[in-house]
Amino acid sequence: MNKLITGLLVGAAALTAVGAATLAQDEVPKQAKKSAEHEWLLQLVGEWDATWDTEPGNPESADSWTSHESIKAVGDLWIVSEGEASGMGLDFTSMLTIGYDPAEGAFVGSWIDSIQTRMWTYRGTLDEDRRVLTLAAEGPSMTDPTKTAKYEDRLEIIDADHKRITSVGMNDKGEWEQYMQVNFTRRK
Repeated sequence: MNKLITGLLVGAAALTAVGAATLAQDEVPKQAKKSAEHEWLLQLVGEWDATWDTEPGNPESADSWTSHESIKAVGDLWIVSEGEASGMGLDFTSMLTIGYDPAEGAFVGSWIDSIQTRMWTYRGTLDEDRRVLTLAAEGPSMTDPTKTAKYEDRLEIIDADHKRITSVGMNDKGEWEQYMQVNFTRRK
């Protein structure tokens, strides 16, 4: 058995070496260049504490959730956020990725968390003032899970130490309705 595994590993290494030797110089992958959009994302790197308002307009719902978010850079091109939150008797963890794809001319990303089985995918744009990144997604309707609905997470930079995410969904009348707001403060 060990000879078989060793033989397979040697064969794979030999194929890799032959393949690498036959690559023309112009076929060698090059490092993607960081753009202004990538630089915008890098300002989010750090440790953040947050409070959530899950019932906009109801002052009693503010601060009903607390969370911590740790955002790291993946090179100069992507950010990855790992979050932990507690509220309403639930604890959950989440992971968010965001990058910028120059070929698509859009921010791209994904969201997963420990309380749902859906992986959300984002496509986003910056506003003219470069303060709000709107990440659009489509998923199950909150009022009828057999239908899909449009959603947006609007990430607003308040200043270097404060940001806000406002989450909205399109209702049956085609109007955006806010269903959550999260206010973040950078840990010092």
